[in-house]
Amino acid sequence: MRIGIDCRTILNPGCGEGAGVGHYVYFLVKNILARDKKNHYILFFDRRLSAEAARAFAGGRPKTEIVFFPFGEYKKYLPLAYSHLVVAGAIAEKKPDVFHLPAGILPLALKIPTVVTVHDLAIYSHPEWFPKQFFSVKVAYPRTIRSASRIIAVSAATATEVKKRFQIPTGRIETIYPGVDTAGGSLLTEDIFTEDDAVDWSDLARRYRLTKPYLLFLGTIEPRKNVKKLVEAYVNAWRQSPAIRKTPLLLAGAPGWRSAGALAAIRAAAAQTKGAVRQIGYVAHQDKFPLMRSAQGFVFPSLAEGFGLPVVEAMALGVPVLISDIPVFREVAGQNAFFVKPNSLASIAEGLIALVSKTKKRRQLTLAGRVWAKRYSWAAAARKTIKVYQKV
Repeated sequence: MRIGIDCRTILNPGCGEGAGVGHYVYFLVKNILARDKKNHYILFFDRRLSAEAARAFAGGRPKTEIVFFPFGEYKKYLPLAYSHLVVAGAIAEKKPDVFHLPAGILPLALKIPTVVTVHDLAIYSHPEWFPKQFFSVKVAYPRTIRSASRIIAVSAATATEVKKRFQIPTGRIETIYPGVDTAGGSLLTEDIFTEDDAVDWSDLARRYRLTKPYLLFLGTIEPRKNVKKLVEAYVNAWRQSPAIRKTPLLLAGAPGWRSAGALAAIRAAAAQTKGAVRQIGYVAHQDKFPLMRSAQGFVFPSLAEGFGLPVVEAMALGVPVLISDIPVFREVAGQNAFFVKPNSLASIAEGLIALVSKTKKRRQLTLAGRVWAKRYSWAAAARKTIKVYQKV
């Protein structure tokens, strides 16, 4: 079987692919290539990734082709023609039996069986959080979903939303969770439990000016992440709790669209807490898990998510998490978290105080979170995705 995969959104921080979708594509495809010895894979990239990096990613696997979409320099002049005609032609030329789109929109001219991964539909429920994308939202993405031979949803909550919004039959949708390798025996050196990710604490502390204990938020600074309300709630908690005053809040992540309000709130909170609130920017992959592992708690009061991979990563590392009481987090984290109402400053502030002061519950969540997170495996995600390909 010839399987094409669109790898343009692969983890590539230098070119803007550094957030959750980039990690998903990187780890899922890497695990598929490592575990599937039978099928022939065609990996499609654009020139934002070097040929050397693409070859390194493929790892010398037999039955693997690397293809770069042509004429990428013209995309900015003719974006619709490029995305829907040139890309479709390049895919069709390689004659895959099935084409997997791990994120984004299918070319309108593509006429082969497809598998599409849906991460979330927040752009429909909260269009104010995103730049206006009339053609994509009204035409291209609905066609992508309705024309897909099979749809992979990253959570049951996302699957339910896809079925309701686009009237997709249950039989065409499969829920396949992203993974975290908690066994320590991964094929990949990028996993969070390998020695390759071990970073010396003194070096980490020097570069990020860290002192323990601290709370960590990690994510793009954008409206859905609720950063403005988080830092405002932290200020309230800081004024109430001596324990909070000893526990700074670090915000890791690059600014996204409409981040001005959150960034202003961060600056104001820093001034009001004598520097206890601090933005440290985008964190490189090799620093991400050491920062998370060393935190007293991970805070992620997001307003909407398709899955929430950082939450599971923190749990796998034994770090207690404070998250929003929304359906997807109840699904993904079970009862193993401090839950808060994301629209309530008082609730978030109370949760922050509980997170730093309830030592016994933190210990319980450390143990329970590690056990719970074992259900999320990139190996399992790869195996299930390969089975989806075979059903097309």
